[in-house]
Amino acid sequence: MFTLIVCAATVSLTIPSSLPAWAQAEPSASDVTRDAAELPATQPPATQSTATQPPAELPLAPAVASPLPADAPPPAAQSATSKDRVSQQLQSIIAQAQNELDPAKIPNLEQAKQSLSAAISRLEAYIDLGSPNGQSWSEFLRLAELKQELQAERPSVEKLLEIELNMRQNYLGLEFAPYTDVRQGVNHVVRAIRYGYAPDQTIEQLQVKLQQLQESLDAPVQGAGTERSYAVGLIANYLHEMNQAPQAIAQIRQQFSVPNVRLYARESLINRVVGRPVAEPNPVNECLLGTHIVGQACLSGHVMADLLPMVGGVSLQLNLSAGLSTRSNGYNRGVVLGSTSFSPVFASKTITVTPHGISSSPASIATNLQTHIHSIDHKLKIVRKIAQRRAAEQKPLADAIAEGRMQKRVRSRYDQQVEEQLAQMRGQLSGLRNPAPPVLTRVGLPMPSLHLQSNHDAVLGHVHQAAAFQLAAYQSPSFATPATAEVVVEAHQSAVVNALDLVLGDRTIRSEDLDNYAVQLTGTASAEIQEEAAGEPWSITLASYRPVEIELDDNQIKFVLRVTQMTRGSQVLEEAAFVTAVYVPEHTAQGLTLHRQGEVEVTFARATRGLRVVTLRSFLKGKFDKFFKEQLETQTLDLQQRFPRLPAIALHELQIDDGWVQLGWR
Repeated sequence: MFTLIVCAATVSLTIPSSLPAWAQAEPSASDVTRDAAELPATQPPATQSTATQPPAELPLAPAVASPLPADAPPPAAQSATSKDRVSQQLQSIIAQAQNELDPAKIPNLEQAKQSLSAAISRLEAYIDLGSPNGQSWSEFLRLAELKQELQAERPSVEKLLEIELNMRQNYLGLEFAPYTDVRQGVNHVVRAIRYGYAPDQTIEQLQVKLQQLQESLDAPVQGAGTERSYAVGLIANYLHEMNQAPQAIAQIRQQFSVPNVRLYARESLINRVVGRPVAEPNPVNECLLGTHIVGQACLSGHVMADLLPMVGGVSLQLNLSAGLSTRSNGYNRGVVLGSTSFSPVFASKTITVTPHGISSSPASIATNLQTHIHSIDHKLKIVRKIAQRRAAEQKPLADAIAEGRMQKRVRSRYDQQVEEQLAQMRGQLSGLRNPAPPVLTRVGLPMPSLHLQSNHDAVLGHVHQAAAFQLAAYQSPSFATPATAEVVVEAHQSAVVNALDLVLGDRTIRSEDLDNYAVQLTGTASAEIQEEAAGEPWSITLASYRPVEIELDDNQIKFVLRVTQMTRGSQVLEEAAFVTAVYVPEHTAQGLTLHRQGEVEVTFARATRGLRVVTLRSFLKGKFDKFFKEQLETQTLDLQQRFPRLPAIALHELQIDDGWVQLGWR
C-alpha cells in the first residue's frame, strides 16, 4: 500500500556578537507541555543505591551546564548591498517590539516558585511518595534537592538546569504530565532568576540588543543565512523567555516560516508499492434456480493506484482491473449442463491519508457477465430438449442472479484485502499522528507539524520542525526537482539545528555516561563507546543556545559544536571553545560517504594560552577526531523491514546549497 518515507537531513554554526551580563547564561528552552488528564499507570524504578545514582532501569543523570561566555566573537563580515525585503520587514518588527517591552511581564520568582512547588506536590502524589517505588522515583528525579533549592533566596540556575535535564531522558514515565509539569516549572523559575531580579535593567539591556539587531539587518544575507537566523533567533528566544512582545515573535517566525523539510513521491513509486498482479483461482459450488453448480473460477488482472487531487492529505483510488472466467457443470434431476462464462471486472476503492489517520470508502464494482451453455447431457433426447428450452427461458434471470452474487463476492474480497493492508499501514505510519510519540515528549521535543497534499502526478509533504520560539527556513530551496527521481527529500539546516538545540542545550556529556546515552538513542552501545566510557574520565558542557550548528552550503556540510566548559580528570577549562569539521559528501551505488576536508579544528572564543589550555585542546581534538572521522559512511536504512512492500531504491541525486540539501532516490 501507499507509504510515505521521511528522511532527516542534517545541517552550521555561527557565533553571536558579545552578550550583556544578564545574557551570559542563555536560556535553555523546552516548549513541550502536556495536559494532566487520564494519566496511565506507570511503574516507577525499584531502588537506587545513592542519591546521585538512578535506579537500574533508568539512565544516569546529565551534569550541570556552564553559562555561555560573555564575549563570543562576532559573525563574519558581510559585503554591503541593498537591503532585501525580509530585512526591511524584520527591522519594522523589531521597532514594534521595542515599543511593546514591559518590565511587569518578566517572570516573577515568587510566583514561579509557588507554581513549581504545587507541581512537585502533584508529582509526589502521583508516584505515591510513601511507597518504595515512589521513593526511588523521588531520588532519581532529585526532588529533595529541587525543594531545597526552592527554599533559597536565589536558587542556583546551574543546579536547577542539572535537575531539569535529568528529567529529559528517554525512559518510560517521563512523558506523563506530572513529570513534564515539574520540568516546565523548573524552566519558569530559571527564567525568573535570570531576568526578574532587576526587570527595568533587563529591559534596558534588551532594548540595546534589539537596536543592535536592527542595525545589523542593514547587511545582506549571505549563502545559507546562518548568521542572520542565529541573530534573529536569539532575540526571538529572549523575547519568549521574558514574556515580551508575543505579536512580534509571531511576526518574526512568520518571516522564517518556510517548512524546513519537503517531501515528493511520484505516482510511479506509489504504484511500485501498491501495484500487484492478481491471479486468484476459486472453486464454484452453489445452487442457482434449483441447479447445483460445481466448477472452477479464476480472477486475473492487476491492481494499480491513481492519485487524486487533495489538500491536507493524500487521496488515491486503488483500482482493480481484471477478468473473471468460469468453467462449471450444473446438475438438475439427472441433467448435466456444461457452461463457461466471462466477465470483465473493475473495482475501485478510495483511500485517504491525513496526519490524523487513514480512511477508505466502500469498494465500487462494475461487471458485464456473459455466459454460454455449451452442452446438455441426459440419456433421453426429449429430456435434453426440455432442458434446453428451460435453460434458454431462465438464462436472463440466472445470469442476473449470478452476476449479483459475483459482484458481492468480489467486492467483499477486495474490501477485505485492502483493509488488511491498511491495517498494516496504520501501524507503519502511526508516527505521523498527534499526540507526539512519547520519546519526543520525554526529551522535550515538540511534534513536528505535517501538511500533506496530492495531485494527479505525485504526493507532496511539508514538515515544519520548530518549537514555539524557534525559526524554520526563510526561503524555499532553489533546486529543480530531478526528472528521474521517484522520491525527493529536501531538508533545511534548521530542522536538525532546532531539535539539537532543545535536546543538547546546556547539557554536560560525560564520558562515563556515553554508553547510557547510546542505549537511550539506539538501544545498544558499541564496543568503541563502551571502551570510551570505561577510560579516562572527561566531559564537555555544550552551550545553551544552538550548541550544534550544521551549515549546508556550496556542496559542503559544516559541523560546529559550541563548548562552554571541558574537563579531563581534575583539570577544568571554563573557556568557550568551538569544534569545527567540514565534509564533502559523495554518493555512489553503495551509499553516501562524507569526506572530511582538513583537520578537526578546536578554537577558543578568547585568546587563551598556557600548558593546561594546550593540553586540553589537544585532548579535546583527539576525542573529536574519533567522532569526526576522515571518512564517514552512512549506513543503508533497511526500510523494507518496516515497509515490506517498499521497492528497492538507490540514492542518485545530491545537492547542497543555501542551507538546503536535496536527496533524490530512484
